[in-house]
Amino acid sequence: MSTRSRLSTPQPQATADPPAPRLTPQLRIVLHPGPKLETQILPAPPGLPPYSLIPPTTPQPTRALYLDPQPSPTTASELAYRQYKTSRRDVYASAAARVGGEFPEVVLHADGELLEGTTTNIAMLLDGVWVTPRITESSPILAGTARAYLLDTGVIREGTLTVHDWDKAMRGEVRVIAFNGLRGLWEGKPTAPPA
Repeated sequence: MSTRSRLSTPQPQATADPPAPRLTPQLRIVLHPGPKLETQILPAPPGLPPYSLIPPTTPQPTRALYLDPQPSPTTASELAYRQYKTSRRDVYASAAARVGGEFPEVVLHADGELLEGTTTNIAMLLDGVWVTPRITESSPILAGTARAYLLDTGVIREGTLTVHDWDKAMRGEVRVIAFNGLRGLWEGKPTAPPA
């Protein structure tokens, strides 16, 4: 059985009046020292497609993706936090601020290699295979749940993605997807940051 058939889900039938799109809020559970548990409900970013973990077979970019104009810090203290889901998000907030706009999804990079998005993991379609950055000691990234699922099911493979690959994506020669467990998978449109 192919990966595609294992991951396929029935599509709803078209109706005369399709329902208005709904923005599903995000639920965040935060464990503070003490311990204190906090529940937060946050608005979902606008413009996302319906939840799916299946890459589109034809190009369907739905949201802008920006490359951070600056390389990400690679200090030992910073790297120690990058592989965990944490509220320590300074590197991601700084990248988003450099690009500007509301809820920008910014791809981080270091030493010429692409790492991850500010809230997503990423993959690029290279030679017919979706490739996501490999997790290493010098470039740890969040091993997200959607990433793990896509790796386990063979939809994506680990490899090296470079800034040169990003340049190809900017020219429309390479496709890029972004994904996380909360929002699913969507195809990004590599875009130059606003001036």
